[in-house]
Amino acid sequence: MKKAQAYTEFQQLTDCMVGKSFPSSIVDQDFFPKISEGNKRLVKDVLDETEEDFQNLEKLLNSFGVKTYRPNYSDLYHENIKSLAPVLINPRDVNMTLGSKVINSFVSSYKDNPYYAPLRDKFSNLHDETLLDSKGTGINYASIVRLGNDIIVDNKTHSNTPEHEKIIRDMYEDEGYKIHYLTTHDYEFKNAISHADSAFAILKPGVIISSSEEVKVKEFYKGWDVFQIDRHTTYFNDRETYLKFNSIKSAAKGGQRNVFFSFHDEKYWSDEFFQFLNAWTTDWMPYSLETCFDINCLVVNEENVIFSNENYELFKFLEKHNINPHVSNFRHRFFWDGGLHCVTWDISREGGRERYL
Repeated sequence: MKKAQAYTEFQQLTDCMVGKSFPSSIVDQDFFPKISEGNKRLVKDVLDETEEDFQNLEKLLNSFGVKTYRPNYSDLYHENIKSLAPVLINPRDVNMTLGSKVINSFVSSYKDNPYYAPLRDKFSNLHDETLLDSKGTGINYASIVRLGNDIIVDNKTHSNTPEHEKIIRDMYEDEGYKIHYLTTHDYEFKNAISHADSAFAILKPGVIISSSEEVKVKEFYKGWDVFQIDRHTTYFNDRETYLKFNSIKSAAKGGQRNVFFSFHDEKYWSDEFFQFLNAWTTDWMPYSLETCFDINCLVVNEENVIFSNENYELFKFLEKHNINPHVSNFRHRFFWDGGLHCVTWDISREGGRERYL
């Protein structure tokens, strides 16, 4: 067996986990919430198309010589708690290869971390200890950025706490890593709850794409070329449609950011949810090109980056830096609230630990 390692976001990717939605057949199972045949069709379409896009992403990664893995659903239904299992869309949130360690914060009623299951006979350094704070909350790894000798921990979000910071500091500072902490004041988001990987992305040394509100990025990465994208630029037929649809989505979520991961919680199967789902699949999906998902990309290496949609101005900027953009459509990224970085976990990358700052 080999050891997994990843010291940056941009060194050559060799092994990658791609998320997995439920099989659409789950909708017909006795334990699935009772919904109408029309609503079943809506849910099935989302699940089938999500899996189709993930398989296309796998093919693209394989074409670069990257070995891909998928999480294992050991059980779709937890008899002991009478509940659907959590859907395994976003491996990034709960798993990370940070330097020479593979760490996780996966908490559920699964007997084993389903993301680890296909890796156990491949990698020798999977750490089974779940890294939690005293409240049982795990670290969110979408808000940690690797840059060789430097580790950037984003503590502005709802997920990472001072205890999480201490866990990372205790694990890595003694090894000579420099830990940096970014706060809300560093990002200056306005009424936004987001992870670092939807705020900025390091594509190669000296090159960053970032939200236009990320004014502190230029100060932190002095001398680097930062392409700023307007975070709130979204392409729709008209502004009124956008505002109406966003209000439907907000109502369907009931104030919960990741409601659409909560298939296992029947309280979310409401009229508002299906109003959202119907509007999403019929009116809005083709136009959902949110800027944060331009930033939420997957870097294969310093010459190749995968995005979920076209962006002419961004791609012109990449050409200047000899970076080739590749598009792998993720049609339901707005539904799942995640981009290509969210739905993947770069298990291992070539290269060692270097100093970039």
